[in-house]
Amino acid sequence: MNQGQTVFAQLIRHLSHNEFRRCVDRYQGNRGVRAFSCWDQFLAMAFAQLTFRESLRDLEDSLGALPTKLYHMGFHHRVKRSTLADANERRDWRIFADFAHSLIHLARSLYSDSALEIDFGEDLSAALDALDATVIDLSLCLFPWAQFRVAKAAVKLHTLLEVRTNIPVFLDITAGSGHEINILDMLILQPGAYLVMDRGYIDTLIASCRSCGPHLRMMVTKHIMRGGAKHERPIDYNGL
Repeated sequence: MNQGQTVFAQLIRHLSHNEFRRCVDRYQGNRGVRAFSCWDQFLAMAFAQLTFRESLRDLEDSLGALPTKLYHMGFHHRVKRSTLADANERRDWRIFADFAHSLIHLARSLYSDSALEIDFGEDLSAALDALDATVIDLSLCLFPWAQFRVAKAAVKLHTLLEVRTNIPVFLDITAGSGHEINILDMLILQPGAYLVMDRGYIDTLIASCRSCGPHLRMMVTKHIMRGGAKHERPIDYNGL
């Protein structure tokens, strides 16, 4: 039997407590908190994401199955779904957004020398970014504030992906009915970078990104592009 650290603890070990504490202090996230800190909240939501938990009840049951292991996973208290639900509703989301941006910055520095896995027929030394948006369907009963259609709720996730590292450099969530072009004014493009996007962005990007000048390079196809999966990897839905 394995007597070492859990896999979850090994993953969390690489995260900076000092950086997370700075993010919490910036928005006074632990003000008035007695037991369930922002760090405990982050660990609970990270565990739920990594192990494909489907609800807070599912998360509570999973973590409560082996209570003696919680401390070794980094938790200081048992996780109750009511406490976690209150924390998710009331605490400032910018704490976790700022921490995510710090992790993105760290990951990009670690993979800055990665080579592109895409063969363009020539050496591509400039940055290559891909921009797209996707609609995330939600339950209208649980998320009435995100009404998208008459009987449907949704939000839209906008992502700018650095292709060389497969790391997102920009993420934003808007209303599901919002148009993708509205996100362009928020982007900070790298000088000399190639930007890949679908045709819905092109006209607006040319009109709104005049400040980019010669630093913006775009490749537009006149025909429908057909593609397929080059590699496939199995997904283990049983968790870690």
